Amino acid sequence: MRKAFIFTLDALFAVSVLGIFLAVVSFELNMPKETYWLPELGDNFLTSLDKTGALSNILNQTDAQAETALTSYLSTLPQNVNADITVKIYQGVSDVFTLRRTIHVTRDVLNPTQETHIKRIFSGASNYFGIAELVLSYD
Repeated sequence: MRKAFIFTLDALFAVSVLGIFLAVVSFELNMPKETYWLPELGDNFLTSLDKTGALSNILNQTDAQAETALTSYLSTLPQNVNADITVKIYQGVSDVFTLRRTIHVTRDVLNPTQETHIKRIFSGASNYFGIAELVLSYD
């Protein structure tokens, strides 16, 4: 009787380990294929443009110069990522801010299934500021 009880515990332990293993494998296979690095990539990209002064330089550029610069910046992103950046420039007088111009650049390389939106506010001249919105998508 004692010998059978020990083998039963061994079998119960083995079945438990097998059950946990199958549950973990099933969970991993059925998890949505989220791209968790995409928001981080976008945030790092806009932070880099802000810290290097690239965003504030746009305030002093013509629309054509700004589009060329943004296209160049977007080319530094991974080739398998779509990118869409919109920069809105506002002018403030007292407490009233007015949209002065919008610059939009897109790079499409694939048909995405996942996307993320990142925004960054930046300033340059005393009464101007901008909002950069980056949309990254990936399949």
